[in-house]
Amino acid sequence: HEHQVKFFVLPKVKTEKILIGRETIRLFMKNEKHSYECEIKTPEGLRVIERVYSLPKQLEKGIDEALEELLSKNYVRKSESTWLSNIRPVIKPNGKIRITTNLVALNKLVDLDRYSLPSIEQMLYDLRGMKYFSKLDLKDGFFQIPLAEKDKHKTAFRIKHKLYEWNVMPMGFKNAPAIFQRFMDNVLEPEIGKTCYVYVDDILIFGNDEKSHDEAYERIMKILERSSLKINKEK
Repeated sequence: HEHQVKFFVLPKVKTEKILIGRETIRLFMKNEKHSYECEIKTPEGLRVIERVYSLPKQLEKGIDEALEELLSKNYVRKSESTWLSNIRPVIKPNGKIRITTNLVALNKLVDLDRYSLPSIEQMLYDLRGMKYFSKLDLKDGFFQIPLAEKDKHKTAFRIKHKLYEWNVMPMGFKNAPAIFQRFMDNVLEPEIGKTCYVYVDDILIFGNDEKSHDEAYERIMKILERSSLKINKEK
């Protein structure tokens, strides 16, 4: 995601023990799935139709592989939409391609969700005296939020003369950070400020001793599991 703040940067906070990226971390979908979804509300009668621009030939193979992965995970599907936005391929550090959609035109039609992200300064202040930390990253962050069926056609994009649309909240949608923050604040409401903080898809668990930290860690993992949220064990 495009936010730059990462919780493993903790200036002026002394730590005796930091537990990051436990190898055993991974939550898979359970029977209970959250019903939260992303809506893209646009004015009646307006739509986005962009002229498709060509992409560098050397990215073609990487784009095909990335598209295949998105289809296999059901993050995107084939589309018959009359809307059309361009894709914006991003080269990841490992050399693979991430497909994002250029939603600048669509974003102009959408009112800004003013739900605020938490203050990093306030969180750092509140962490004084804490000695034990674990940082969790939600796997495929925004993609864990389904996109409302009625709005999927608004995210259509073209690759090799074929149309596709997102089944999940797309990166680049201007309200995605606010929507995800609100969702996570609701999921972890009993723990936020007491044993953890959440900044979009990053979760910081803390405690002033190992026992309280580990107990909070287990509670939070169970909450995430009940909500069918998956953790990225690769970060």
